[in-house]
Amino acid sequence: MITFVPNGDIFQSNMDVLVVPVNIVGTMGNGLALAFKQRYDGLEAIYKGFCNINNFRNGDETLRCIMVTSQATWNGKRILLFPTKVDWRNPSKMEYIDEGLQEFCRLWRFWGVERIAFPRLGCGKGKLGWGGVKELMVKWLDDLPMEIEIYE
Repeated sequence: MITFVPNGDIFQSNMDVLVVPVNIVGTMGNGLALAFKQRYDGLEAIYKGFCNINNFRNGDETLRCIMVTSQATWNGKRILLFPTKVDWRNPSKMEYIDEGLQEFCRLWRFWGVERIAFPRLGCGKGKLGWGGVKELMVKWLDDLPMEIEIYE
């Protein structure tokens, strides 16, 4: 079940997992990624570690999302790193959003996700239009048997 939160703050969510949009070069210097870095001590080091070992790429060179923690670590929250672009200098790409959502749909049970909060993936600093991203998010997430918040 998806709940759209029009004027909320993802950091006030009561969901167990929070999604942070990232690039794959290890920079959390802007937008929501920066806010996550400032709020969750140690997250940036873990994220950079994933970037350094190319863990965001599948063998076929598609980007993939990564669950940072298997157990609650930061104020009872787990963090899902969701790549929306390769480099922070570039805009996000719809195919990365699509690939990441498909990956999430394949792995959510393995990760034990029951309640998750998403931002508008790639729509801030990534410059994607919310209409198309929202369509993709609903397409992939709507039938999942979990609580989902999407912060508009």
